[in-house]
Amino acid sequence: MSFVDYIKLGKLKESLLLVFAGAAGGAVVNGIYTKYFQIYIYSLIMLFIAVMGTNSITNYIDKDIDSIMERTRKRPLPSGRINPPEKAIYYGTILILISIIGFLLIKRYYSIFNQKKNCLQYFNRKFCWRRSSNGNLLLSFK
Repeated sequence: MSFVDYIKLGKLKESLLLVFAGAAGGAVVNGIYTKYFQIYIYSLIMLFIAVMGTNSITNYIDKDIDSIMERTRKRPLPSGRINPPEKAIYYGTILILISIIGFLLIKRYYSIFNQKKNCLQYFNRKFCWRRSSNGNLLLSFK
C-alpha cells in the first residue's frame, strides 16, 4: 500500500480526461481570459479531486469483476495492494467531501464578491446616474 496505489485507484488518466472535458466546457461558456480565471482554475482542481474520489468508489464497487478480467487484475484493489478494500470507500468519500467543501468555499467567496459588486452597482445607479428626459442614462453627481 503506497501513495501511488491510491493515485492509481482514482484512475489518474481518466480523471484528467474528465477534467479536460469540464475545462473545455467552462472555457466555451465563460472564456478563460476573464476576471474569474483564478476561480476557474480553483474549480478545475476541485473537480479533479471529486472525480478521483468518484473513481475510487467505482473501483471498490467493481473489484469483484476486476479480479476476474485479465486486463484489470493488476489494479490496486483486485491485486490486494490496498487491503482492506474498504479503505477505497473512505479514500473516495474523503476526496468527495474535500471537493464539496472547496466548492462551498469558492461559492461563498464568489457570492461575497458579487455582493460587493452589486453594492457598487447600486451606489452608481443611486448617486452617479440620472435619467435624461428621453430615457437615456447620463453620468452625473447629484
